[in-house]
Amino acid sequence: MNEKNPAEKKSAAAKSAKLAAVKSAKSAEAKSKLAAAVSAAERFASLIRCPTVSLPTDKDTQQNDVQSDVFDRFHAELKKNYPAVFKACERIKVGRYPLVLRWKGKDSSASVVFAAHQDVVPAAEHAERWKYEPFAGTIAEGAVWGRGALDDKGSLCAIFEACESLAAENFTPSCDIYLCFSHNEETMGWGARAVADELERRGVKPLFVLDEGGAVVEKPLPLMKGKAAMIGITEKGVADVRFCARSTGGHASTPPKQSPLGALGAFASSVEKKSPLKTHMTGALARMLSVLSRRMSFPLNVLFRFPHFFAPLIRAVFKASGGAARALVQTSCAFTMAQGSDAVNVLPASAFLTANLRISGGDTLDSVMDSLQKRATKYGVRAELIRGHEASPESVLNRGWDILCKALDAQFPGVSAVPYIMLAASDARHYCKLCPAVYRFTPFEMTDAQRGSVHGVDEHLEVANFERGVRFYRDVMQSI
Repeated sequence: MNEKNPAEKKSAAAKSAKLAAVKSAKSAEAKSKLAAAVSAAERFASLIRCPTVSLPTDKDTQQNDVQSDVFDRFHAELKKNYPAVFKACERIKVGRYPLVLRWKGKDSSASVVFAAHQDVVPAAEHAERWKYEPFAGTIAEGAVWGRGALDDKGSLCAIFEACESLAAENFTPSCDIYLCFSHNEETMGWGARAVADELERRGVKPLFVLDEGGAVVEKPLPLMKGKAAMIGITEKGVADVRFCARSTGGHASTPPKQSPLGALGAFASSVEKKSPLKTHMTGALARMLSVLSRRMSFPLNVLFRFPHFFAPLIRAVFKASGGAARALVQTSCAFTMAQGSDAVNVLPASAFLTANLRISGGDTLDSVMDSLQKRATKYGVRAELIRGHEASPESVLNRGWDILCKALDAQFPGVSAVPYIMLAASDARHYCKLCPAVYRFTPFEMTDAQRGSVHGVDEHLEVANFERGVRFYRDVMQSI
């Protein structure tokens, strides 16, 4: 039996000690990371516990459209959770509730804007269906649960986490960073517009603006292979339109050939069966399809690679598909409210039908109203625009886009960045006057079920998913 000499024994002991030290260091590092993740999740959950519900108002003024004490508590929670951020940043006052912070960089002639919103939609209507109480901020099953976890406190908190960690490291950004958090995005209120107005007054011209929007999703289109990071480069406009039909009224026992409600119903049915609104192949849609073509199989890869050439066919297929596909090529018209008589046995002298429209970038408010009025006239119906705004301009893909793609590569390897049309409205539209590069992206991976939970039931974000979002924002801030 061979015995090791003293030198060999000493060497073996040294190697063993080294391996033990490495193992111990890795264990300590793992414990430290776990503790940091738990702390971050708890800070995130504490923000969920502030029920910052914005309240709908009829006037577009800076009135009290939120619960003051809740938003004051939310701001206090942010200051408690992120002391380094508030120490490093100057607060710019834009009313009581919007939160705007300026992190001075090495070059104040340049800047970027990170935006999110503080408010959430109510959760009371289906609260009993939630797995965990919507405003309890429960951490369970490896996730943070509650209203706003995805829309939009996840992004807001991830931005703060990224800034806090960088500020604690004495990091100074290369340019000014503006953190802009509105308080009434969900009700399409005045907050973000006032923030954008103040930045414009100060002469701020950011390289890019990053607000909430698309996410990393599996198969954004049928037959596509793999995941994609959907980054909104434009968003559809919004309009509320009231349709009115009139008659002499009277008793329900002697109805006319067609009542006002009947006329409105016939009109609405005709619009739903065959919309009077045209389909469009916009520049943003063409960009999206061209990028997605790389992940498609024949023949869709050929069609999408040359979207303008095959535009008539693509528009027809998307229109026939309905849902989100149709909304990409056409202004949508959803009839949502109706009003008639106050009594069951009385014919209304006037009846109203209200629709919510999402305006395509190929249309204008005027062109949409003209098309709808022409159809409405055939049924004795009059159309009236209550309020609305045009689709936002399509953003350029500048150095800011490249920075986002680099951060995506680091945190979501193998996931392509895809420019797309955001169908919902967001605060981002207000920042378009500041710069031509306004991007709409939430740096989390979301399943279909999670996307369905936004404004729905069981909204939640996995802690690991949240952490990756924090790292994404860190990467972007360090790459500016």
